[in-house]
Amino acid sequence: MIRFSQGFKRYFANTSWLMSERIFSLLVGLCVGIYVARYLGPQRFGLLNYAISFVGLFAAIAEMGLTEITVREFIDANTPKSCLFGTVFLLRTIGAFVVIFLAMTGIWLLGDDYYTRGLVALVAISFIFQAFRVIELYFQSQVLAKYAVVAQLAQMFVSAGAKVFLIQIKAELVWFAFVIVLENVVMALTLSLLFRRFGTVPLSEWRFNSFLAKKLLKESFPLALSGLVVAVYMKIDQVMIKNMMTAEAVGLYAVAVRLSEAWYFIPSVVMKSLFPAVVAVRQKENRRYHLRLQQLHDFLSMLALLVAVPVSIWAGDIVSVVFGERFASAGTVLAIHIWAGMVVFPGNVRAHLVVLEKRQMVALIFRSLGVAVNVGLNLLLIPRFGIIGAAWATIASYVIPVCTVALFDDVIRMTVIMTVKSYLLPLRALLYGKALYADTAV
Repeated sequence: MIRFSQGFKRYFANTSWLMSERIFSLLVGLCVGIYVARYLGPQRFGLLNYAISFVGLFAAIAEMGLTEITVREFIDANTPKSCLFGTVFLLRTIGAFVVIFLAMTGIWLLGDDYYTRGLVALVAISFIFQAFRVIELYFQSQVLAKYAVVAQLAQMFVSAGAKVFLIQIKAELVWFAFVIVLENVVMALTLSLLFRRFGTVPLSEWRFNSFLAKKLLKESFPLALSGLVVAVYMKIDQVMIKNMMTAEAVGLYAVAVRLSEAWYFIPSVVMKSLFPAVVAVRQKENRRYHLRLQQLHDFLSMLALLVAVPVSIWAGDIVSVVFGERFASAGTVLAIHIWAGMVVFPGNVRAHLVVLEKRQMVALIFRSLGVAVNVGLNLLLIPRFGIIGAAWATIASYVIPVCTVALFDDVIRMTVIMTVKSYLLPLRALLYGKALYADTAV
């Protein structure tokens, strides 16, 4: 009988808590999101998503790239915990006010109406309470994920309950923006109560340390910059659609993207489960290591294909059934956008390899190229093809930058070749049969 160490059992339980909460939250969030979209309709739902996306452009500034570094410092016995808590809390609070300033300045410069500015203000204010997530990082560092999960579940249930209540009383759109503030307040309060019970440093003893702040910011700057690029990459579509078209167009595009990206948790789960086994053979058998990488690419690409084909065929019916006839025209966007998964799914392997091979700067370069391609193609395609053009721009922004960087970087080039081979898996299986992953196979 296999016996596992107490340490292994502890980490396994910690990971199980995190994964279970993640999947459950995704399912609840999707269901409640559908309910909200059906109630608000394309125009109001689009306006809410525009406000969230606009503030999201600056969200990385509030986080400041401190997440992984803070967890590491909590583990380090030499770092004074009272100073770490106080310093990270204050830095993230300052970051939140910077987000508010930039969001409000930006929305004013764009000339949006006062109602839209109010929605943006509410979404931005919610970032102030996210400074309390330093407690969540502490729980992660101490392998106490269950407490962080309790706070996240409290936030999710309050948010879901509030949204359902607002729908029942036929509330105005602005109240759904207030819910965003409420859910972050609930998260902050729950984390504070749990920390008071299970933490080691009372909140009254948190102290700001300027030397530690400089050290953390110097180290986190590249991560913050990368996070900012990713945020722009993920949110710029809906911001541009609103300013080049209408809020209703944003609503239609948003529901298509929501259904298309609902599957993106799958490769994350697969990588958490299988990538450690791939890394284990990296130093031992180079050939076997590359075969395992190819298997991962093959598996994820085929999963993406199994999702993309049926969704693409029945996209119109899916949107109509799930979101209602008012959103039916989003079906065409979904039929196109779902194919982005063919790049995103195997792209998870590349993302892990970039970290493993210490190529973070390369990742920043192709993400920056992705933003440039996305913005450029949106400017070109949205005026001519509307939200369908935005969907094509998204797919191109995944493909073109990676292929460009592959010309100069061997790790990225290897993953691109493996991705292309994974698309040819049925042909390779016919050619090699059972010897597909043998040393003689290509």
